[in-house]
Amino acid sequence: MAINWLMLNGTRYFPVNEIVEPFAGAGFGMGIFSVQNPDNGNENSATKFAWNIRGGSNFWVADNIAIRVQASLFSATQAVGGGLYFGTGGVGGGLSSYSSLYQFGLEGGLVFRIPQPAK
Repeated sequence: MAINWLMLNGTRYFPVNEIVEPFAGAGFGMGIFSVQNPDNGNENSATKFAWNIRGGSNFWVADNIAIRVQASLFSATQAVGGGLYFGTGGVGGGLSSYSSLYQFGLEGGLVFRIPQPAK
């Protein structure tokens, strides 16, 4: 099984001090899923609308180097349904979706800040 996520993300940083820089983010895009059974040669793939949320912090250990710790949750929408209702009480509408696929990750890495030219 292969799962690939192509996402467009936004991130908001909340600097606490010179060392700790928490952040939160969200995104949307697509999940590409493919399954292959080597025993009988069957294979299948699907592409679905996907979303993610994430949060974590950068810990600056030098002027331009930080250690990043992050948690992420990814999901792909499997079905969407909706309805529009008319009645004596007025008009109403609804939209719902569901997914049984969730992927959680704990990540870490290095962040490098590009030095700004002196003004």
